[in-house]
Amino acid sequence: MQWFWDTPAGIVEAAELKQRFATLELVLNGEEESAAVSGKLFVADGIAFTVALEIPGDYPMGVPVLHCDPTEISWKAHRHVNEQNGEACLCVRSEYRIHWPFGSTLTVFVERLVVPYFTGQLYYDAHGCWPPAGHRSHGAPGIIEAYLELTAGLGEPSMAMIERLMRLPARRADPKGHQL
Repeated sequence: MQWFWDTPAGIVEAAELKQRFATLELVLNGEEESAAVSGKLFVADGIAFTVALEIPGDYPMGVPVLHCDPTEISWKAHRHVNEQNGEACLCVRSEYRIHWPFGSTLTVFVERLVVPYFTGQLYYDAHGCWPPAGHRSHGAPGIIEAYLELTAGLGEPSMAMIERLMRLPARRADPKGHQL
């Protein structure tokens, strides 16, 4: 199987990222078939955060992982950072493909997930709290918040509806249109 970054789509995607975010660099190691994005991402005039984006080997199927610089963002759960390894909590896992649908590029990932994350961190630094919108709780409460939002268009959201929705991927057969 050909490494994504050696394909025409990978070459175009790398150029797109460089064009949109000139301060970021896609670092490719063809020998090990590993990739990462590093550099500074400016979110306001003169205010930048360090980007250390790990690209999984199965990219574009796998989701990139943002690692936070502990000198910029404390590795604390209330800052949406995994305290053990510095991984940023960009959204609830079930929401990644809402913000970054299959077929989207790294540029879209940075625009829709990384920029809002750093903007939220900047807001937190200035106000000591998260912006009124665009923030989820951690753990089970955050998952419930995400599923309540996802199910809002399906009628009155409830815990029973969330449970049915969460069970759908575990089914062996594809669900029918009326089975929710």
